[in-house]
Amino acid sequence: MKNFAETNAKLSILTMRAYVMIPKPVKLKLECSKHRCQFQITIMNFVRGALRRNVLSVRWLSGQSSKWKVNMLYDSECPLCMHEIRFLEARNKAGLVKFTDISHPDYNPGENGSVSYEEGMKRIHAVMEDGQVISGVEVFRKVYETVGLGWVWAVTQIPGIAWLAEGGYRVWAGWRMKITGREELEEIFKKRTKLLEVMKDRDRDQCNDKECKM
Repeated sequence: MKNFAETNAKLSILTMRAYVMIPKPVKLKLECSKHRCQFQITIMNFVRGALRRNVLSVRWLSGQSSKWKVNMLYDSECPLCMHEIRFLEARNKAGLVKFTDISHPDYNPGENGSVSYEEGMKRIHAVMEDGQVISGVEVFRKVYETVGLGWVWAVTQIPGIAWLAEGGYRVWAGWRMKITGREELEEIFKKRTKLLEVMKDRDRDQCNDKECKM
């Protein structure tokens, strides 16, 4: 554990240094001849975001813990959500909570309770150690309980309060994008689909029959 903690600390320092050194965003135009379309993505913004979320370092490694009890699926593009994720990560000393970023291009529903990107964006989900998928307020109850802060959400187990808490969460989930100044979910879904198609086409173009198996 000591070596793992030291490695995390070193990676955090490297991440911060890399983030500071990245220049202003530079746009790269990608072409997909098959669909005769052009798609622009801001490479530097993507790298900045990845480094900021530690997807390339500490958070990615911590998500691979083999002893996790709860796998919390979160949206790293949500600024308010990230405040809570950082709060929970700081208290996840035993590594019993696995944090999985559904916004990462490599997110795989098959490895996360078959929860699709779209489902995870509409409503928070988590996967328990036994494979059970939970969502909504129950996710917060389980995660906080796992990091030793179960008392924070304990009151939501009372029938009447549970109903109110779940209703409040549904309102928040429905307005989350507007509250955080982001596009509507449908627009985000379209852009992600197009991005993944472009990445897939580029991968296909860069490999040949001897090197790749489709």
